Amino acid sequence: GSLRTDVRRSMSSGELASALTSAMYVARDSLVRAAVSSATTVAKRCESGAAPARSALNASSTARWPAASTMHSTVSSVAMSSPTMGSAAAICCTPPSLAITPSMPVLLFISDLRHVTTTCCSSDSGVCDMDAAAAATAAAGAASGATHTVELVLGRIQLRGAPHLLVCTKKSTCGKLLGHDVFRVEHVELVPYARDALGGAAAADEDVFLRMIRTTLAMRSYYFSYTFDLTRSLKHNTLVGDGSSRVHADADQRFDWSRHLFDQLFGIDSDAAVTGAAAAWRVPLLCGFFEVASRCSVGSGGQKFQFALISRRNRHRAGTRYNVRGIDVHGNVANGVETEQIVAVEPTYASAMSYVQTRGSIPLYWSQLACIKYKPKPAIKGSATTATAPAMRHFGELLRFYGPLVLVNLIDQKGAEKQLGDEYDRLVQRLSADDKLGANKLSYVPFDFHKECKGMRYDKLQLLVDQIRDSIRQADCTRVEGLQPPPADNDTADESERRGSARRQRGAIRVNCMDNLDRTNVVQGLFAQLLLDEQLRELGLLKGNETSADAAEFEKSRKNIWADNGDAMSLQYSGTGALKNDFTRTGKRTKKGLLQDGYNSAMRYYLNNFRDGFRQDAFDVFLGVYDVRAEVAAASGRGAVVSPFADDKDVAKRTARLYTFLFVLGLVMFLVTTFQLTAERSIYTLAIIFVWLLLMYASWKVILSHGRVLVDRPRLSSQPL
Repeated sequence: GSLRTDVRRSMSSGELASALTSAMYVARDSLVRAAVSSATTVAKRCESGAAPARSALNASSTARWPAASTMHSTVSSVAMSSPTMGSAAAICCTPPSLAITPSMPVLLFISDLRHVTTTCCSSDSGVCDMDAAAAATAAAGAASGATHTVELVLGRIQLRGAPHLLVCTKKSTCGKLLGHDVFRVEHVELVPYARDALGGAAAADEDVFLRMIRTTLAMRSYYFSYTFDLTRSLKHNTLVGDGSSRVHADADQRFDWSRHLFDQLFGIDSDAAVTGAAAAWRVPLLCGFFEVASRCSVGSGGQKFQFALISRRNRHRAGTRYNVRGIDVHGNVANGVETEQIVAVEPTYASAMSYVQTRGSIPLYWSQLACIKYKPKPAIKGSATTATAPAMRHFGELLRFYGPLVLVNLIDQKGAEKQLGDEYDRLVQRLSADDKLGANKLSYVPFDFHKECKGMRYDKLQLLVDQIRDSIRQADCTRVEGLQPPPADNDTADESERRGSARRQRGAIRVNCMDNLDRTNVVQGLFAQLLLDEQLRELGLLKGNETSADAAEFEKSRKNIWADNGDAMSLQYSGTGALKNDFTRTGKRTKKGLLQDGYNSAMRYYLNNFRDGFRQDAFDVFLGVYDVRAEVAAASGRGAVVSPFADDKDVAKRTARLYTFLFVLGLVMFLVTTFQLTAERSIYTLAIIFVWLLLMYASWKVILSHGRVLVDRPRLSSQPL
């Protein structure tokens, strides 16, 4: 099954059955890798010119799948499993999609990511043959809506039980970027390789782990493209490599959120390059934001252009607001995001420009753990000296990707935030004095956002823009000329012919605040706006004294896209939309925006204290930070496997819960007694009110002292420093 038309004609059905059968009876854990090897052998034999024989699929069934004729001549890669969806599953092909119908056992072969063919397999004989009746059954299943269309294979994950194949079964089109279709993942199906025989605590743990994976994938923040590498900026898409490899072979590992799953599917080391058959399968999964506005127009010329915004979230040290802060020993920082603004002349996209900025947590060892308090106090671990080595790695990587950096720090220059800012300043001074990074590569710019913009005076942000205006212009942006749009059939074999000449962006702005969300979103939008008019003027879209702000329709669209980006970044890290986003969306602060900020702040308090522990664990399991199988094996070696989700019954937690109950009781009784007060306030009644207030106060003090045991903490491995 899934051998393409010309391959089928050069191989006997007996040889095919033998190759498939040998791949079926391997150990479950090595099933995928063995199938890849087996299929590669089949492909090589076909390429060597084996004697023609009767097709495994007869002419009538081939005619039912007209898209099969577009398939390539060799099998580039294979994934194989015996999936179970309900009781069993039948696989049929409607290129460029795969349909899974719950009906009968099958052997699943996927021969090409966008051109998939499979055949039904008899569980008794192992002989695969998609005859006319089977094709009709599959077509009927698809017509009845009882199918799942596989748009993308993300990879493989194994938890407590059988491995699962992760496949995107629903996608939505977000638009075209430089002529390339970009999609958002809407639903991912976890298809088990076999029915599990787990029971008791192991089965319960497996259900929790699966719920974690589904929770992570439920974020509508994953994007992919079959023909464009979304993990790389326009600068690297056009200038890195010689174009001889497939479009995704050089994907940026920092932003490929399916890399761990992909490695598990093909047995690739996490640091190894993806080559050979596996490279043909690789379609990176971007977590972040993508939005594009086409047929935009500014100025008097009327030339149409495309405006796009992409944010790429770093998968290293990913997580939630209070659970992941600062830097780790490898130089990865929390909430690291690269944001790129692209402008391209339509309809050919032959001229395009992009501007890249980055954000990330303050690169020190520090934490700010949830503890019931509205704003936990940040705690610095060590000093600037302690963090020098990992910070060197962090900034060394950024300098390699972007060039000289301007480090804009927006935190308060008073209170607990000031201590962080002072340590950050000392760190930058220490790094600047070190010859390893080079001279004048780092520029530190502190700006107390809250102090300067107090009283909703957001016009004072112009002071910051003016301060680094020259640095922004000196860094310039990337310009690409002669980049051809993709061919109609999306063939990427001649990618080198599509690479145009370009000039590189020669630096970047790295922005941070405490969360790298609200203040950062506002400021990055202003920096991008500063260069936008210059980009449009250079591309010939603006003339003379014209500005993009004069085009009301485009200006509204641009602001909304930047505001949507801010909401997406905040939702992924904190669980709510961004604060101060009314300024980004409208250009001014409003009372409605303040009310929305109040609601989002209250929701953040609840989510960060009582929901983010589970979400953090979900990120860690999905990204491979917590290896379930390795942890179980280690626990078995110690003599017992204890569920990480077992309820903690220690004295501290019981005490905290008791006093929480007493606080709520005191609050309820205080309100009831107060509402029952009459005009004649007796000393007895006032004394009762005082007692309830005293109970609330004492309970609250105890609750605060036990705040860490009351919040929803991560149960699995914490992010290592």
